[in-house]
Amino acid sequence: MSKNEGVVIRPVTVDGIEFLPLEQETPLYTKSDYIGMSESELRNIFIYRAIAERENYYQDHTPPAFGDPSYSRLDGYMFGLIHGYGLDIDDDMDKIVIKTKSGRTVMTVVRPKTTEAYKESVRDNNRTLRSLGL
Repeated sequence: MSKNEGVVIRPVTVDGIEFLPLEQETPLYTKSDYIGMSESELRNIFIYRAIAERENYYQDHTPPAFGDPSYSRLDGYMFGLIHGYGLDIDDDMDKIVIKTKSGRTVMTVVRPKTTEAYKESVRDNNRTLRSLGL
């Protein structure tokens, strides 16, 4: 891993559903406790925890999670924390990349894949809307 790549965190599968692991199970957690961690190590753990809470909430409450107040709160908290630390976020369908203003990648979080139940729910909703003529 080069200095410019940052830490890459991948989801784990639990009962057939992908979730982001706890911070203790990631390369971010380098010590046995938080004492002795540098400010940047703690910052990365706080940011990762916010990302993991948002992504895991979405996975656990899909499909109606998007737009519900709890998800919106987690989403706002995550973006506020990242921008409050003066970092940028590249949030796309496959991964979330946290970068410094100078462009150095701090961390990359691979997004959990959507479940088949979610895809089936979307198909059912679309069929229902089409049958109603909407």
